[in-house]
Amino acid sequence: VEKSARGRLRGKALQRLKAYLKSVRGKFSDYEELMVINPKGRVVTTSAAKAGPVNLPPDWLKRARAGNAIIGNAYWDDLLNKVAMKIAVPIKAADGRLLGVLAAKLNFHTIETVMKRLA
Repeated sequence: VEKSARGRLRGKALQRLKAYLKSVRGKFSDYEELMVINPKGRVVTTSAAKAGPVNLPPDWLKRARAGNAIIGNAYWDDLLNKVAMKIAVPIKAADGRLLGVLAAKLNFHTIETVMKRLA
């Protein structure tokens, strides 16, 4: 019984986290997707209907453990039909243990808009 109760609590916590990520993503058009990724590289939850690929640099875990931000390379996203980039910051427990990273898929819509106005 205790195990199933923990599972229900975890499920509710993940639902709240997903709702929060969707809310934040809805307020900031530069974020295509927000996701929480565990230290094993698995997506815990995402603001998207379906999680996209992690697409972080190979040394992302080392950077996260050191407390550093992770900045991926810009790439062409075929689904979005535009340039995107992943960035992430570590999520650490109070004792300093790495819980995972909060990652964002950025688009360059704002930069494109400014560049078009200036052209």
